[in-house]
Amino acid sequence: MISIGLVVGTRPEVIKMFPVYRRLVESDRLQPYVINTGQHREMVDELLRLFGMKANINLGLMRPRQSLAYITASVLERLESLLEARDCCEVLLVQGDTTTAMAAAMSAFYAGIPVGHVEAGLRTWNKKEPYPEEVNRQVISRVADFHYCPTEWARQNLVKEGIREGDLLVTGNTVVDSLLWIRNSTILDAGLFPWAVEGRPYVLVTGHRRENWGEGIENVCGALLDVLHDNKDLLVVYAAHPNPRVREGIYKLLRSVERGPRNRFLVLEPVSYGQFVHLMARAKVIVSDSGGIQEEAPSLGVPVVCTRERTERPEGVDAGLVTLVGTMRSRVRKAILAHLETRGRPRVASNPYGDGNAGQRIVAHLERYCATRR
Repeated sequence: MISIGLVVGTRPEVIKMFPVYRRLVESDRLQPYVINTGQHREMVDELLRLFGMKANINLGLMRPRQSLAYITASVLERLESLLEARDCCEVLLVQGDTTTAMAAAMSAFYAGIPVGHVEAGLRTWNKKEPYPEEVNRQVISRVADFHYCPTEWARQNLVKEGIREGDLLVTGNTVVDSLLWIRNSTILDAGLFPWAVEGRPYVLVTGHRRENWGEGIENVCGALLDVLHDNKDLLVVYAAHPNPRVREGIYKLLRSVERGPRNRFLVLEPVSYGQFVHLMARAKVIVSDSGGIQEEAPSLGVPVVCTRERTERPEGVDAGLVTLVGTMRSRVRKAILAHLETRGRPRVASNPYGDGNAGQRIVAHLERYCATRR
């Protein structure tokens, strides 16, 4: 059996790498070798258990308030001896645009191991939005040997950058595979939240981008309170990121609100992915700066108010499911209210991000490649 390395370190990487892992387990010729960097320890461990993924090695690099430089240096240092031994994998796959993915791709490049980039070709062409993800994915594109593009738009971006077309494959986004797997499993029915079961309407919120820390998050929270003033039966369910810098902005604003809608502004501790899929599916509107949510919402028919000025996922905007608003309080409020008024109308005929078979296409390509190497 030929081993294919899968690097994960954050929650989105596990979600989007699981479909590849699942197809590798089913393969007669290939097998997965999972490398967990530990960039986000607790969140990753929960998802590995949910998906039944077993990490072959855990680099255990997480520490409180870790910097980007620390993560980069630690991944490079701790992967060096593992990859240079060349007995863990024939190909190393990285996903998306995290610091874990960028550093792992560089480490494999130094070791002479072919790199496959899952979710390749996303671009804003602004190195500060999102930061540091835009630079991370551009670096990965320079060293990757195989580029698994989620959409034709992403493929065209890489063609324009001079990437050889024979190294590009449009697969769809693996997040759709995982979402459909969760939606069709019994996991989705576990741990339902009382306010959802009771039928109360709510806006679901997430936010974690570094460029929005501080004033941006406070502005978004202010807009949400404004919306609650205008909708007396509505709840806001904020699924807070564990990063303390993110949570500080939320609680800072809520502490300044003594009465009124504050009681309908619910801040959750990090929830399981199965629970979060349930929350997304039943939300009236999702407010988020997350790239993954921009991809997941079309599968669920839920509109997204994206609190960013630019997105590397324009397909959702073009389909009318994502509205870019930045973090200006008045713009966020206006967009949420507009979606609340139109909720329930047909929006798109198909998901622009795929059909749920992205993992199968990636593994089929790896099988063809490895067959030529033996």
